Formats: sequence, C-alpha cells, structure tokens
Amino acid sequence: MESFFCGRSTGYCTLRYVFVMTFTLDDGLDVLEAYLVNSEKFFQIPASEVLINDNLQPSVDMNMDIFCPPGAKVDASPWLECLIKSYNVSRMEQQTCYQISDTTVADDVI
Repeated sequence: MESFFCGRSTGYCTLRYVFVMTFTLDDGLDVLEAYLVNSEKFFQIPASEVLINDNLQPSVDMNMDIFCPPGAKVDASPWLECLIKSYNVSRMEQQTCYQISDTTVADDVI
C-alpha cells in the first residue's frame, strides 16, 4: 500500500510504502477495531523492503502468527500491551476510529 508524507517546511511530498492493517482486539468484555500505526516499528521491517525482498515475507508471517496463531481460539492468543488512540472522523455523522501503536506481546499476565 502506498501513502504520501508531506513535509510542512519543505512543501513537497514523498512516496513511501506502508503496511495497512486492522486489528480486532478482544479482551473478553468487548471488541475494538484498531488501525495499525507505525508499521515499521511494529514489524521491525520497512514495507518497502518486504516488497522487493521475498525472503522477508516469512518474517512478517511469523510475527502475525505470534499475534494471531492460526486455528487458535481467541483465549489462546497472547495478551498485548499497546497504546490505543481514538480520534473522530467528521463526515455526515460523527465516527470514532482507533489507532494502535507501541505494541508488544505481554510477558506475564496475572
């Protein structure tokens, strides 16, 4: 996926590749749809590198398997420590969206 980054002081936009993902977060009490932010930090691999190097795709797949084990029930998924930011989208009706960032797998959950 492609996105534009515009530098305010320079007035020009550069093209860069990013991962665009939506996570469904479920803690057993409620479900929240959140968009991934800062995917390079999350995956530790720039999306542009995955695009040109097929050997990096297994690393992305491995990370996703940690967060979403294939065939596992929700209870078997690991707990995450993350920052979730809400923001409003102004359209015909007010809509609240969520962004997820600074996410790690929780080591010990009591």
